[in-house]
Amino acid sequence: MDKSKTLVLLVEDREDHVDSIRRVFESEVGQIHLEVARNLADAQTSLKKITPHLVISNYALPDGKGTDLLPAKKERITFPLLVLADGGDERIAVEVMKRGAMDYRVKSERTLTEIPLICEQILHEWSSILEDKQKQEQILKLAGVVQQSPYAILITDKKGNIEYVNAKFIQLTGYTLEDSVGKNPRFLNSGKIVPVVYKNLWETIKSGREWQGGFCNKKKNGTLYWESASISPIKNFEGAITHFVAFKKDITEQKRRKEKLLQSEKLKSLGIMISGIAHEFNNILAIIKGYAQFLDMHHGNEAEFKEGLRMISKASDDGASIVRRMKDFLTADGGTLWFESVDINELIKHTIDYLMPKWKVMSRVRGTGYHIDTNGLQDVPAVKGSPSELREVLVNIINNALEAMEDGGTLSFRTWSKGGSVFVEISDTGKGMSEEVQKRMFDPFFTTRMPEGTGLGMSAVYGIIKRHHGEISVESELGRGTSITLEMRATKKARNSIISPRKNQEINVRNLRILVLEKEKEICGVLDRFFSKKGHNVKYVNSYTEAIKLLSTENFDLLLFGSANQEVGEADIIKVLESLVSKPKIGVITGWGENIELLKSENVRADFVIRKPFDFSELSITINILFSDCL
Repeated sequence: MDKSKTLVLLVEDREDHVDSIRRVFESEVGQIHLEVARNLADAQTSLKKITPHLVISNYALPDGKGTDLLPAKKERITFPLLVLADGGDERIAVEVMKRGAMDYRVKSERTLTEIPLICEQILHEWSSILEDKQKQEQILKLAGVVQQSPYAILITDKKGNIEYVNAKFIQLTGYTLEDSVGKNPRFLNSGKIVPVVYKNLWETIKSGREWQGGFCNKKKNGTLYWESASISPIKNFEGAITHFVAFKKDITEQKRRKEKLLQSEKLKSLGIMISGIAHEFNNILAIIKGYAQFLDMHHGNEAEFKEGLRMISKASDDGASIVRRMKDFLTADGGTLWFESVDINELIKHTIDYLMPKWKVMSRVRGTGYHIDTNGLQDVPAVKGSPSELREVLVNIINNALEAMEDGGTLSFRTWSKGGSVFVEISDTGKGMSEEVQKRMFDPFFTTRMPEGTGLGMSAVYGIIKRHHGEISVESELGRGTSITLEMRATKKARNSIISPRKNQEINVRNLRILVLEKEKEICGVLDRFFSKKGHNVKYVNSYTEAIKLLSTENFDLLLFGSANQEVGEADIIKVLESLVSKPKIGVITGWGENIELLKSENVRADFVIRKPFDFSELSITINILFSDCL
């Protein structure tokens, strides 16, 4: 049979009625295929072999009723049934329709004539029923999927009020459907997530886009849990947002395992760092203690005495350098208070000149030659940063490059700008690095140059670049050299000229009234001796309270602001300084990031910062510049 034809099963025991129906279907030639069964049994046999699009059956058959062709349960009916009766009443009609027939008609000449039209209406209605049934089945399937989903699912209206939650949501949070419907999901908020996250979420989904992220929420019993979430808008046929749906997964255990792993890695790194610190400081302390004992035993020879003091001073500088590099690495996200406009090309050239003597010595010792290529330096905007720190970055990278070119080679410098950034690329033709070395090169105390290297150089580079809100990337291949690229923020401010540090400059100004605030009495004593020998009047105190009393009753030219015994806080002394008619110059003494509040004050700004341990030569330069109008 042609599958495009409509298959109709006619169950009729009267031959004249069969002929009448066959004749009215002749007008549908090519569209209708009519199968005929004479009784209920034959019809049931046919239904096992074929699936008709429509069944037309006489109500009263020799061996039963036409409605007996239908299964007992209506949901199992697979075809529409038209029941015809020789005569009937309302009772029969009700019975037929209750059994699930699509229509019931009393036989008449008009009814038989209109059979094709009646069948067409039934088939159209049956098609709609099948479509609705498929939709209902699909909805039931989707509902089953949602209810059995391993994800917690909630649906809200466009205002964010919950309309539905699935079983997994109830299991995860402890809140029932009745607890949740009508509420905003914020009732789950633990307070651990910053408001800007929710602001970004709503801006994203209201614009029609999907948002992905994570939350720390609170269960009904008060327990906190972490979840990853994907939230999307639901739109109608016109494209308007009507609802939002959220798929959430409990990641508390994964997060706990990750944090445990990170903690383990931190402890491992800390072990490496402590081991490195112990090694370096034991060497430094051995030098200091050794020379101190030597001076104590043999202090008659002035030359030896001076040489011993020089070695102790150098060892102290090395210790201070290690502490500072650690600080630079650990405070990579620090402030930019002392940043200025830097000409990076000029800084590169100055650094090359500064290191030139070392290159020449290395060339002679190794019997090799180095070629410096600066042709790639383009005209680029100034960068925002600290000249001394950026110089240290360049020195460390260049020194590493020289060490990598044991047989000589080429060191190339290239600069360019893109968008709001300036890029610096330093490339060498050295031995290159393995992937493992590249992964660890910024770790504190990791070095490939034992025992000479401390392993702090590149970690300090990383810290400095991060503190400059920049990026550093490395490309290297064993035997083919290394390229390090720095990305820094450009600035439109005028470039400041790079000035090389001046050494051994004496303080020329005299008779300064200096107040030292520092809780360590030994440090106060050192500063007192240094300034007093230069003809200044020095007073020192160990607490904020004492400093406030002196500042309220005496005038000072310079306040050296260090750590203090804290009866009151920095904010109190800042208020006193703000109230002074004649304000002193302020120098901040810092060892590991202390006195931050003073640096942030809008009305009382520090004029300079000095680090512990002190370099009196640099302090001399600073005070000369600061009080140059007094000369």
